[in-house]
Amino acid sequence: MALSLLAVCSGTASAQEEVVDFSRRTTPTCEIAGLTARPAAGWFNVPFEEPPSGHLACQMMRTGGQDELLGIIRVRSVTAPEAEFTDDGYVRFLANEVVAVAQMGYALADEPLWTRDNVPVSGAGFREGRAVGLAARVEGNDVAQEAHFLTFRSDGAKYVFTLLTPARADDEALWQRNTADFGVVIRTLQPRK
Repeated sequence: MALSLLAVCSGTASAQEEVVDFSRRTTPTCEIAGLTARPAAGWFNVPFEEPPSGHLACQMMRTGGQDELLGIIRVRSVTAPEAEFTDDGYVRFLANEVVAVAQMGYALADEPLWTRDNVPVSGAGFREGRAVGLAARVEGNDVAQEAHFLTFRSDGAKYVFTLLTPARADDEALWQRNTADFGVVIRTLQPRK
């Protein structure tokens, strides 16, 4: 139940012969505003080539073969004045991430699979954790997907973590592994040094 690595990373789901080589771009950690995130075992990390202005971001990927993409974890932060840390600010930040995921070739459902308004995020100063899960499809691919978004804040930054995974109904074991690894990444955040 995998996707083509090239298709998703290039924003197309059509079959292509070429495979993307990330080996020169991988890094052991993801540096975001005030925090370091580490990929879970079996995942590799690649910084965003051109994150939006004021954002720090990376993408953690899990592959099962040369061209099989088994999951993506996107990690983004943005710093802004305190006035931007409002409900409207969260909506804009989440909407920006949804657009970015759509540009990767994912079509997201309008109605959520689930929502969580008070998600505890471990770590000093983290608060206002909110999460939503949406059904998704990748254009040109029959494998049902899910997109899970977690937003939270600290005093000086907003964060969004996104999990893109095959749907639970299509591959329970892979879904379980990916959601567990998503939790590992979130629980192991460390202050940047």
